[in-house]
Formats: sequence, C-alpha cells, structure tokens
Amino acid sequence: NYNGFATASGVTVVPVKSKIEDSFALPSISEFEKLITPNTKAILICNPGNPTGYLYSKEEIDQLAAIVKKHDLFLVADEVYREFAYDGAKHFSIMSVPGLEQNAIMIDSVSKRYSMCGARIGCVVSKNKEFMATAMKFAQA
Repeated sequence: NYNGFATASGVTVVPVKSKIEDSFALPSISEFEKLITPNTKAILICNPGNPTGYLYSKEEIDQLAAIVKKHDLFLVADEVYREFAYDGAKHFSIMSVPGLEQNAIMIDSVSKRYSMCGARIGCVVSKNKEFMATAMKFAQA
C-alpha cells in the first residue's frame, strides 16, 4: 500500500533491499547513505517486517535514528505487527528513542492485533507538532 499511495502522490520510492541470506536484517547504513539525496524526506520501515517477520533490534533502530538525525529526515515506522514478536524477542519502538522526537512517525492499527484485517482502523503518532498539524489537515481523507 505504501508504494501505491506514494506513486499516486508523486512520491518516488527508493528501496533499500534486505536479503534472505542475512535473515532480512537491516541493510548496512552505508547502503542508505548512498541513496540519500537533497530530495530524500524519510526512511520507512515495517517493524516487525511483513511478510518476513524480521524484528529490528534496538541497535538497528539506533542506527536508523542516527542517520535520520544526521540528514534531518523522518523515520516512519509501521509498527502494526509489534505484538507479534516470538521466541522471547522484544519489540523496540522508534517512539522510545531519546532525541528522535522531531523525526519519528509511527503508524499503528488495531486491524491486525484483533484479527480485523479488512477493517482499516489505525492511527499516526508523532511528537512533532508541525507534522501532526499538517497531518490533521488530511485527517478526513
């Protein structure tokens, strides 16, 4: 859905691909650095990933936080599946990273949590007041 909505809005999506050989772990930060241009506005992740189920570690989230702060980008995290962590793994939200308050945007939904996949009930969360004021202009859409 993100790619479709981005394309319809005139946004160019540039993928940074994870690999099955690395269990879909976060690609090297240097891979992100190579692709960041003056037109880059955000990095989007799904954590845990869908469909791989890969759960980013605190260290990986901290690496992403550092790069978005360095380049003054948004870090958008789809955390819809955050409660689907297994084998003792713990989800680490971007919303809990100190100093990332102005760069973090979390997407959440109750649809997956309560097995209501057809119901599009969700929210966008950020501590960035300017972003939230802009998002509220589109809330009815």
